[in-house]
Amino acid sequence: MRRCHLLFFVSVGLARASGAQTELLLVSGEEREITPTFAVTRVSLDDPGLCDASVRDGKTVVLVARKAGSTSLKLFDSTGEVGAEYRLQVFSRQSELLRHDVAALVSGAPGIEVVVIEDKVVLTGAARSAEELARVKDVARQFPEVVDRVVAAAGSADAHVVRLGELSPALPTHPGWSVTNAAAGFKAEHRSGGAVVSGSLARVGHGMLFKDAEPELLADRLSLVVEKQSFRLKEHEASLVSWVDAEGRLGYRLTATATPYPVNLEYVVLEAAFSPAETENGEAYFSSVLASLGAPRLRSPPGVPFVNRRAGFLVRYPAGWTVGGETAEGAGFYQNPDNRPVVNATVERLPGSYRAGDGIARAGGLLFERARSRGVFRIEAEGTAGSTEHWSRQILFERGRPLRQKQVVLIFEPHAFALVLTAEPELFRTYETAFSALVESFRLLAGKP
Repeated sequence: MRRCHLLFFVSVGLARASGAQTELLLVSGEEREITPTFAVTRVSLDDPGLCDASVRDGKTVVLVARKAGSTSLKLFDSTGEVGAEYRLQVFSRQSELLRHDVAALVSGAPGIEVVVIEDKVVLTGAARSAEELARVKDVARQFPEVVDRVVAAAGSADAHVVRLGELSPALPTHPGWSVTNAAAGFKAEHRSGGAVVSGSLARVGHGMLFKDAEPELLADRLSLVVEKQSFRLKEHEASLVSWVDAEGRLGYRLTATATPYPVNLEYVVLEAAFSPAETENGEAYFSSVLASLGAPRLRSPPGVPFVNRRAGFLVRYPAGWTVGGETAEGAGFYQNPDNRPVVNATVERLPGSYRAGDGIARAGGLLFERARSRGVFRIEAEGTAGSTEHWSRQILFERGRPLRQKQVVLIFEPHAFALVLTAEPELFRTYETAFSALVESFRLLAGKP
């Protein structure tokens, strides 16, 4: 549906006259037909490597876009004269074409930047007035592929724009958040005290490269790194690291070069730290800061983060559930505190040593024997899910009353973790999606167990 929507928009809204030329916008690999009002005897392209053009039956011109760029296309009539002329622009992917279209629609707002992040088009920056802000947001609402991160102009009550080196994050004023600006950075804090986002400039000595400097910047924190992304940020090398500290808070650090190599590097450092209760609120705010810079979105799935440092994992359980039975091997998560009706998920580090190949069979056999001990049961489905390190089985067993269970085994050589959903049959499908999100959120803490 997305493809059809965009082609309709382009053919109706963006095949437009520009002086004597009509502009045609295509995506690499796309085929387009043109049927002019006259018989076409010949076509000419200034850059024939950009697009293939042929005439079919003397009536229809068939275009096949080959590579990104722009060129002029001329159609000649039976007298040898130019009957129509087009300005042809080819984009490398659909999101680049959408970025072009959206940029044209917001061209009257100089403070707005339109960037492509993965397959999304992100609107960032600050609008100069309430009318301009409303117009930009109206444009964003027209396209499901557009992410709106535009705020009101700096100096208004709706936003703070902070300049750190060459990067300028726009910090929207979300309810309950206050922002303090300083010459060397900023600090945004939620009134609960459980969520803080800050930014500063860090200077690194002559000749020290980015990859060497980053561990030094993290050395002052007794944390366990959970995940790291590296990417380009406005022509700068950047890295986004998530971590867990000694108090079980979840945090992020974005580090980006602010000056070119190799002399006296200056680094922009954005940090965020959230208590478990404020993680969802804090991540939403930090995501808006990242989006204002054009950085990738946070990969955090929904749910409340839970860290078991002894077992060495982080997982996110559904909001509203309670945690119970935390041990050095795992923990349980309950939809109701008294587990009535029965709906719960458990995460457990399995005893022994496991490898990806035989480990699945050994771990599955252990869970199989546990199910057997609970009474009569039957296997409903089993098999690998995505990789040889990720296996699942569904069973139905009797333990006074019928219960349905899904068992998932994750192998992190030499360790294996079992994630299990148990629920009454009529409730199983209702909570299976939430359990799948919990499985996807599982992270092994660096250096653990």
